[in-house]
Amino acid sequence: MEMQKEEAKMLQWHPAFFAEIQIELQEDAEHLIFENEHQLGTKPKEIDVLIIKKDKGRVIRKNIGRIFRQHNIVEYKSPLDYLSIDDFYKVYGYTCFYKSDTSQMDSIPIEELTITLVTGKYPRKLIHHLKTKLRYQVKKAESGIYYVTGDKIPIQIIVTKELTEAENLWLKSLTNELEQNETAEKLLEEFKRVLGIEVGETTPDGKFSLDCLRCVGACGLAPVVIIGEKVYGRLQSVDVKKIIEDLE
Repeated sequence: MEMQKEEAKMLQWHPAFFAEIQIELQEDAEHLIFENEHQLGTKPKEIDVLIIKKDKGRVIRKNIGRIFRQHNIVEYKSPLDYLSIDDFYKVYGYTCFYKSDTSQMDSIPIEELTITLVTGKYPRKLIHHLKTKLRYQVKKAESGIYYVTGDKIPIQIIVTKELTEAENLWLKSLTNELEQNETAEKLLEEFKRVLGIEVGETTPDGKFSLDCLRCVGACGLAPVVIIGEKVYGRLQSVDVKKIIEDLE
């Protein structure tokens, strides 16, 4: 139990999500701006949601971004957390605050906002609340993606566990239950493609190396990297440089 708690502390779910959603949307990356933390107002007021800004008129082809407009608020709940009713109101409140926190009146039109809620498990209580209390309609657009209509702001709920590997390999693999060899092999192929190297090789700049081990006793945390005696679960390529710098 203590080991599981330590492993959970070591995992940095939000940085991993920030990295993987950029990979998912890389086809349209030149038309998007990602803000991991948004500063509200002149005083230190940060909201722990992701802001994705899109070029006006640009249509996003990727399934998770089809509802995107110019300003898109994204809330992510880790596999260890749950998307609650109050989480919905918190994010909705953040969205309204984000709209109003500008120097010019109505510079962010309500028509240019969207909300995306990302969670590992189907949020049954929240969806029941949306349907019965707010009279919203919740429709399954495709595997793992639910559109919520009835509000002026378009809303979608993404359930990563229900996403398909063919369409959303990175987000689906953002889990603490990654146990299938087939999924791990697909992730390895994607790492090879993104880094441009094969297993056993190092990138020309020397920043990244790619090696495989048969077993490190942490299947539920895959993919993992071992440095010394530390096991880093769910490591992303963008995390490698910082980890090395911290060890120097």
